[in-house]
Amino acid sequence: MSVELAYVIAAEQVRASERRQIYNLGTFVLPDFMFKYEGRHSLKGVLGGVPYPIIWVDLAPEDPVFRAEDNVLRTPAPTAAEVLALTKAFIDSQSFLSPPYIEGCVFSEYSSLSATDSALLLDRYESINTVRESLVIEKDVEAAQGPNEPTGSVSVIQLDFGQVVTPAETDPQ
Repeated sequence: MSVELAYVIAAEQVRASERRQIYNLGTFVLPDFMFKYEGRHSLKGVLGGVPYPIIWVDLAPEDPVFRAEDNVLRTPAPTAAEVLALTKAFIDSQSFLSPPYIEGCVFSEYSSLSATDSALLLDRYESINTVRESLVIEKDVEAAQGPNEPTGSVSVIQLDFGQVVTPAETDPQ
C-alpha cells in the first residue's frame, strides 16, 4: 500500500486505541489491523528510485501457513503507532510527498493552517488535477487521430500554488 494510505490507516487505529468517543458506536469496534513491514526497496517509477517503505495489512493473520512463514522469515509486524511514526518520518523526509489531506477531517498537520493556506493547498490540488485531466484528454485525442495525422505537443507546465504557467507566458520576449 502507499505510504499515505498506511499513514491514514495507522493514524485511525492509533486514535481508535485511545478509545475516542467517535469510535465507540454501539457494539461496533474498529478491528486492529496487523501491519507487516518488509523494509525499503527501490521501485521503478516511484520517487525517482528512492527506497520506498513496503508496508501491508495482513488479511489472513490466523492462517497457520502464513504465520509459520512469517516466523521463518522473521517478518516484522509493527504496531499502528510504529507504522504511523515511520510513515510520518518518511513523508516528512521527501519534498514530493505531503501528509494526506481529506477535506472535513482534521489531521494535526493541517489543523494549524490558516484559511488562506488551506485555500492555497486546495487550489494547488485542483490545478494539478486540471493539468492531469487535460493531458489525459490530449493523449486520447492524439490516439484517436492515428499515426498519419498531425498531433499536438505537450509543453512543460510549472505549478506554483495553484497558478498554471505555460512556457509561452514566462518567455521574456
